[in-house]
Amino acid sequence: MCRRSKFHRAGMCHAGVYRAGPLGCTLACLLTCFGAGPLACRQACSQQPPAADSPSTNSSAGEPAAPGHDSAADDSAGSGSGGNEPWPTQTVPTPSLPQPPEPLQRLLTLGKVDYVFYDARQLRRKFQAETRYSLQYNSKINFRWRAVGRSGGRRTLVVRPQFDQLEFEIKHEILLPIAFAGEGFYDQQLVRHEFDHVRISTDPRFLSLFRNWVAEELTVLRTQCASDADFNLVAKELVDERVEQIFQRVLSLIQLRYQELDQTTRHGVLVTPETFFTGPDASDIEIRGEDSEPQAPSASSNPAAGYE
Repeated sequence: MCRRSKFHRAGMCHAGVYRAGPLGCTLACLLTCFGAGPLACRQACSQQPPAADSPSTNSSAGEPAAPGHDSAADDSAGSGSGGNEPWPTQTVPTPSLPQPPEPLQRLLTLGKVDYVFYDARQLRRKFQAETRYSLQYNSKINFRWRAVGRSGGRRTLVVRPQFDQLEFEIKHEILLPIAFAGEGFYDQQLVRHEFDHVRISTDPRFLSLFRNWVAEELTVLRTQCASDADFNLVAKELVDERVEQIFQRVLSLIQLRYQELDQTTRHGVLVTPETFFTGPDASDIEIRGEDSEPQAPSASSNPAAGYE
């Protein structure tokens, strides 16, 4: 099983000015995605990949097809964007911290959270705190391909993938000044704000959405290739590319939700409103059991859950 991950930097908090660039999906689209299903979301979002099953205009119907082929591939990919402040090169060893309250302990475990402390007297940052997350997906893919048609030395490759496994793995790093460490560590507003970021990116509905999109859009794929091409390799690369496109859309939704949290709370200066988080949250996975399947949210729920 191949695994690959990229760093995502987000949640730059405290005493900062909110800046958000275009992400292709608006908050309205985000709520549509989780409330009305994948098809409605694709119609609402401005960034859409080409339809997976659109036939190529160069395909030649009626010519004999090459023998079909079954194959398998393991694939993972991911990329994203985030904050623009450099991560400290000199950090302070993590001190002994008090026992977190139960809701935060769940997020610490589920989000695989590590703390990074720095000396604010030696390093001046615009934002005192920052949350980074590293998200990857692990997939096990079987696919069948068939080369059909022949035109100008090129063939049309028809690929039918089957996904036996699609899972997310996520890790977080929360950056804080060492002065925050102490007996009342988890009572501090900025610390709780950082855990609101963790709660967003660990929401199981993002994985549910990823699976739904993959199942809906990657039933039949078509592409053009040379007649002497390695059809198995072309098929694998095509599946990889289409899964990556969907993964990028999910990352954009997570990042959008991160940015909305910072805008709403002025990067942690204000307490997160109770209305920001509705519906089941990531910690419910542990309550239901680790083997439970995450359920898509209802139309009234936001795609994240918060800390109270």
